[in-house]
Amino acid sequence: MIGHIADAAVPARAIPGRLWAATTGFSVANWLLDLTCLVAAGQACGLTLDYGHLAATYLAAQLARQLPIAPGGIGLVETTLLTGLIAAGAPPTNAAATVLGYRLISFWLILPRGIGTSACRRFGIHASENLSLAVANSVVAVRTASTGSTPRSPAMARAPATGRSSRSSQSPT
Repeated sequence: MIGHIADAAVPARAIPGRLWAATTGFSVANWLLDLTCLVAAGQACGLTLDYGHLAATYLAAQLARQLPIAPGGIGLVETTLLTGLIAAGAPPTNAAATVLGYRLISFWLILPRGIGTSACRRFGIHASENLSLAVANSVVAVRTASTGSTPRSPAMARAPATGRSSRSSQSPT
């Protein structure tokens, strides 16, 4: 086991320190913004706990989330947050509303976008490539409109100049 850790550490040492610092900074910012989401949900639901109790409860929920029992900590995070908030002195209804609001914003509203991104990556669809192609086609359309020539998309620009694209020589499927 120690040999595997040592093998993994070799490429990690090749990463420049400024990238480690940036990664650490972004991670801390992510956690602080997530804690801010919990604080905002608590204030919106009338929670009267101080920031120290909220931070301790948030930390406990983050530790519980690391247990590989359920994906995304579903159930564990909610239970830990609710138990922690009630143990800290919050009324049960306010605590439940806070946990529901927090998880709705920080997990359930983000989940569809993550699933869509994962599906796009799995099937080789990259939004940046599609955006680049759309911008390039728009530029071609503007240029051809101003010159009066026949429009050719960037994909057709790679085809022979006979007016036929490489796709037109293929038989229809």
